[in-house]
Amino acid sequence: MGVDTLVICGTVANICVHYTAASAALRWYEVVIPRDAISALDPFDLESSLRQTAFVCAGRITTAAALIFGPRREDSRLTGIPELL
Repeated sequence: MGVDTLVICGTVANICVHYTAASAALRWYEVVIPRDAISALDPFDLESSLRQTAFVCAGRITTAAALIFGPRREDSRLTGIPELL
């Protein structure tokens, strides 16, 4: 049972969040960023970072409320470990 999706949250979207997302994408993780769970010093930096993550890293931009966690499709009754749907 491996991890294939990372939900990335944090501060300074155009530096910390962006480079964490890029590093994850280079390692073939699916990247999800809830736009209301990150911040930046300037609105332009925030929007630029989200656009780059979506375009260059094939990241999915969403909101924290839109994240849905449920049981894993495989062995969910045995492990009880949730996964991002």
